[in-house]
Amino acid sequence: MDIQLTDFENTCLIVLMALTVDVINHFNLDFIIPITKADANLKRAHSRNAIHTEKFWFNRNFVQSASYWECDLHSSDFLKSKTSDGDRKEPVYEEFTLLEILVGKPEADFLGLYPVIQKFM
Repeated sequence: MDIQLTDFENTCLIVLMALTVDVINHFNLDFIIPITKADANLKRAHSRNAIHTEKFWFNRNFVQSASYWECDLHSSDFLKSKTSDGDRKEPVYEEFTLLEILVGKPEADFLGLYPVIQKFM
């Protein structure tokens, strides 16, 4: 099946991707997962209707600092980023649906991507 996007949809996708990159850089978000979990995610993504039926591994501690609202983009460096106590948060990997990754999962105390993007804006 060949999916064709309209000019408007292409523009929206580009703006969303640029905004997401800005948010990742501004807040020093950590999306790194082990290659074994990335391989598992890729296998799951190839199944039919995976966007609705599969769960994917994700780092639930992707926000590195409790004061991430005050991050300074000009002084940030992702690989050297530290929390206030000097250490990066230990990653915790959990399986989430794509919707949970995007909007969060309040009952699991997981902050999704959309709330972070909304705060950035």
